[in-house]
Amino acid sequence: MKIYLTSDLHIDHYCDNSTEIPHFIQKFLPSADILCVAGDTADNPKIFIDFYRQASKLYKSVFLVFGNHDLTVQ
Repeated sequence: MKIYLTSDLHIDHYCDNSTEIPHFIQKFLPSADILCVAGDTADNPKIFIDFYRQASKLYKSVFLVFGNHDLTVQ
């Protein structure tokens, strides 16, 4: 079983819309069974949600710990 752990992705600094997210995932996130993101995914709620919708299709499980930037997502 392969687990990839990362944090502070700040995807909205790299992606302006959901069509750019697959390129971000392909470039920065390796293939693994499990993805664990330890906070600060994005400040933009749409990018935040779209990222997890798309990433969850590529990993058997996705675990998320909210960071201070994620807590401001409404």
